Amino acid sequence: MRYLLSVLCVMILIGCEDSLIEQGEPEEILESIDDAVRLSQIIITDPDTDDVLTDIAINYDQDSLISTILFTGLQNITYEFNYASNDRLTDITRTENGATVAYSLSYDGDEVQLLDSTGSVERTKLFSVDSQNRIFRTQTFENDALQQTINYNYTSNFNVQRINELSAGNAIERYQELTYFFNNNPFRDMNDVLRFIVFEDFIPYTRYLPSTINSFESMGGTFTMSSSVQFVYSLSDDNFPGSRIVTRSQGGVDEVTVETFIYTDN
Repeated sequence: MRYLLSVLCVMILIGCEDSLIEQGEPEEILESIDDAVRLSQIIITDPDTDDVLTDIAINYDQDSLISTILFTGLQNITYEFNYASNDRLTDITRTENGATVAYSLSYDGDEVQLLDSTGSVERTKLFSVDSQNRIFRTQTFENDALQQTINYNYTSNFNVQRINELSAGNAIERYQELTYFFNNNPFRDMNDVLRFIVFEDFIPYTRYLPSTINSFESMGGTFTMSSSVQFVYSLSDDNFPGSRIVTRSQGGVDEVTVETFIYTDN
């Protein structure tokens, strides 16, 4: 759950090698409700054997809000969700291999705090999501000491172009650069907090889904590309992805999977 999220307040964060600059005015945002595009399943397969590696089932309640998400296969995880009367996400229960952790979300101004039921002293604060679903900063604390800040930079059409991972001293330790292929995002009408917490590997909080993701790490003061991901899409008539081929490259080794997106009938 490294890349979590929050509410309210428009900011522009400009990432540089050692510091951040923020500016902007608060702006009220509306809770996102998943009633326009309802993604019901994601199936991840091995293209060589057609074996299912991970099956992700998404279930909805009578109010068209996501009630459960089930990961089966290489991952076996169940998420359950509860909402307030205004459709704001309030509680998450995560069960993996028989171990259950309950998370509660509290909202205060331009931040959301995610706390778990294990007595852990680790917490994550999520800052600044505006009406365009732009996430600008997350902070992770341990024993009230800041451990890491994630900073997001955006293009003019609301896509994340760079994700900076910062040390407690705001030095960039690693970053990702993203490019995009025009397509509609099947995650876009989900509750913003939910999609950011559960689907971080899919980069769901941008306007479009990415074409490439290149990752860089600082080594001796120089940033070197450590891994890359390339996506090739098959789109339906409405430009939503029916499937995509994902090629992950690291250390000269490529790993290829196919992700198939299935939607409910509205």
